[in-house]
Amino acid sequence: MNRKKRFLTVLLAASSILILTGCKKDSNFIERIFQEKLIEQSENVVYNTPEYQQYIHYVESSMVSEEGEAILPDSKDTTITGEKSFLITIANNPFLNCTYHTEGKTKTNVSTSEIELHAGDSLYVDKVEINNPVSDKYDFSCFRIWSYNQKGDREQKPYAEIDARSGMLLTIPKDYSGTGFSIEPLGCYTNRQIRVKAFYLKGEKEQELSGGSWQVNNIPFTDSYEITPYDPYTIVYDYSVYDNANNKEYYFVSSTPECFYSKESNHTVLFKETRANEGVDTFTVQMHPYISLIISNSCIGWTSNIPMIGNKGEGIIKSITVDGEKVSQESFSQKEFTLPIKLKVGNVITIVVGKEYRITGKSQNLNVGTATPAQNGFEYKIIIPDGDKEIGIDITDRNSDTEGTFQGYNHPHATVDITYENGKKINMGIGFNQPTTKYAQKA
Repeated sequence: MNRKKRFLTVLLAASSILILTGCKKDSNFIERIFQEKLIEQSENVVYNTPEYQQYIHYVESSMVSEEGEAILPDSKDTTITGEKSFLITIANNPFLNCTYHTEGKTKTNVSTSEIELHAGDSLYVDKVEINNPVSDKYDFSCFRIWSYNQKGDREQKPYAEIDARSGMLLTIPKDYSGTGFSIEPLGCYTNRQIRVKAFYLKGEKEQELSGGSWQVNNIPFTDSYEITPYDPYTIVYDYSVYDNANNKEYYFVSSTPECFYSKESNHTVLFKETRANEGVDTFTVQMHPYISLIISNSCIGWTSNIPMIGNKGEGIIKSITVDGEKVSQESFSQKEFTLPIKLKVGNVITIVVGKEYRITGKSQNLNVGTATPAQNGFEYKIIIPDGDKEIGIDITDRNSDTEGTFQGYNHPHATVDITYENGKKINMGIGFNQPTTKYAQKA
């Protein structure tokens, strides 16, 4: 007869509260306890008695031998008080790192998935940490607590749901009639909301651009799109509506996060594929307005017979290049015109004018640089600044009288001649407009 059947043979007749005393191993332990208490009871009644529950506890605790004999620990006082314990099972969620402790007669940190508590004891959670390598859109939801009845079956409804990440989870009621509890730490996923924006800066304020087209995983959308929390995704921005052969309004500057590549030839910004655990939901593209350069002519006595630039460089302007690329000469015949090339911040405009002329800036923050001799004239290098959509320069006579007059002076030990950069002498009372006039001193 196996140990359960042997123990049951006696338990089927038990009707009173079992009080166990004895030594570590007593061959007549069971018979002696029940010999005067045998009565007829049905099997169903026995299963619900405290004695049967105590038997289950002994079997699960390896306190019954193969012969069906009780094995009790050595103690000066081996009397079992009858204080009932309840099994608490804590489920493991691989995406939530939880730490617990119990408080009863003592405070104990929990290091196993199964513990025993008595009536009045409490279980606490200390902290909950998210550890999900799949997606950053996973978060803690609650602790769901289930109670188990005398038959060991889980109740149909949860005993409690606790959404706090720290604090008390459970206190065993004094009158609790079940067999134990299970604790389930639960989390949940939320869909990812992709948000995008294209903009340019006007001063320090962002001005949003509603044009252009966005795609996520080849699906067109406008400013936001919802996707699953665990799928990778790729974002593409097409700004051809702002930058094409017939219309050049804005050009690409930068992106956040940094894009995988941008191609001005097809007006595309491609972001690298983003994994679901990288935590990137917002994508922005900064654009910048193209800049127009307006060149005007304030030379005295200028007529249309004098070309702004001639086919052989005989005009006021001998040549213009943008970042080293020569601009067509056929574009310069009017007294004022706009350079036919749209410019970007940082472009270098090199302009060579005749030796009788000079260039001044007409826009704020526009520095025309210092004139240097070149092509029988003077060369200016202009770096396009950030700021307005339109900037201007003016071409004037190097010895014009439009900006003031020069008053000569005498030196007791020298004769002083002052000349323009083109070498022409400035006479007494003649106007000048070159702030960086060269001084030639004769001893």
